[in-house]
Order: sequence, then C-alpha cells, then structure tokens
Amino acid sequence: MARRKKDIRIVCTRCLAPDPQLAAKGAQYFVGKLVKKLFTEEHMWVFIDGFTDDVLTGTLENEPLLMTCLNMGDRVVVRLNEIEDVRETGNRAASAYQ
Repeated sequence: MARRKKDIRIVCTRCLAPDPQLAAKGAQYFVGKLVKKLFTEEHMWVFIDGFTDDVLTGTLENEPLLMTCLNMGDRVVVRLNEIEDVRETGNRAASAYQ
C-alpha cells in the first residue's frame, strides 16, 4: 500500500495526551469506536472490538510511517488511560484520517 503525503502530519507529542475524562467512560463505551493512542513514536487510530477490565483490544487502522514493527490491521491493546481521542466509526476508512 502506497503512503500518501496528505496522510502524513507533523504532531507535537506535547499537544496530544491521554484524556482522563475519556478513561472515566469505562471500557464498554469504546467497543465499536475508533480510539487514538500514542505508540512510542506515532499517534494512531485503533478500531476497538473487545475489552477485559481496563484493557481494550482492537485492530490498527493506520499504516504506520515510523514504526515498522506494526502494520495496518495488526491486533493491538489500548489501556483506558492511554486514550487521546475517540471517534464514531461511521465510515471506518475515512474516519481514521480525520
């Protein structure tokens, strides 16, 4: 899959941070939604399809640009206290890049 320049954005790591108000919603709230998480070097969207306690599970919805150890579609985990943003899925392909 070719990476499109318009999908690449410079992100200030201090600008996005986990949101405690989102974590307070509880794990069930996020099932079926996209959540944004910082993966060491990149902020990426994850489609949440399950959870256990405060650990959400889902699939990576972005093609990583810097983290070559991950690929779009990989299974990943997100803790409630790592969630930076949330989106309804609607059109999953379009939502991940907005």
